[in-house]
Amino acid sequence: MVNAHISKSRRSATGYIRSTYSEDEVELFGIYCSDLNRCFLVPAASAAGRHSLSLRLIAPRNGQRHVL
Repeated sequence: MVNAHISKSRRSATGYIRSTYSEDEVELFGIYCSDLNRCFLVPAASAAGRHSLSLRLIAPRNGQRHVL
């Protein structure tokens, strides 16, 4: 499983402010997996508003599937 942090942060007078990207700011997130030496493009509609996401690279042993 590949875990990717897709949030942004900026420094303010009170410390760091962490926020997420919206679909208006990005079209795709590019995620690199060093184990497979491959890049994956994730549409912003699937990941916008999230701080991180996980990509499952192999099928789960219990046969579960994610339905969009």
